[in-house]
Amino acid sequence: MKIETTEKLKNETSNFIIFIKGTEFSEDLKKDIIKRLVKLVNVAFKEGYIQGGNHIINKLKKKKEGVKNESKI
Repeated sequence: MKIETTEKLKNETSNFIIFIKGTEFSEDLKKDIIKRLVKLVNVAFKEGYIQGGNHIINKLKKKKEGVKNESKI
């Protein structure tokens, strides 16, 4: 799932960059738009990895609590 999302994001980013380069905007504006896009994509990846890491940590904590509760019985 994560790989599919990453590939889709890469494709959409590439298509958007091609679109921006084909416009009549000034070169400075094109570069600024692309830089902002790259920053947004990087932030999205970082947040996704953080959320994924937190999800795994929470699952492990629940398993650990379950094992403790079973051992008390």
